[in-house]
Amino acid sequence: MTWAAQLVEHYNLPIKEVADQCGYDDVSNFYRDFRKVHEMTPQDLRARQLDLLVQSEEPLRGATEIVSAPKPAYLGNVGPLP
Repeated sequence: MTWAAQLVEHYNLPIKEVADQCGYDDVSNFYRDFRKVHEMTPQDLRARQLDLLVQSEEPLRGATEIVSAPKPAYLGNVGPLP
């Protein structure tokens, strides 16, 4: 179930895919076992992780700052357009 929690927290996989990767054929059994171990559903864990990311003041790894478009070069007094 530790692997399942890591997949839920760090990857945007459907819960069915997480269950498959953890050896579950039946998603209902996966939900039941996940909830017993982690005391929350996979969706609750994912939502909690997303909330923590949103509340974090540190930038995400790999994030780049938003850069505004460059200003056009000054062309001087070129006069009116025809």
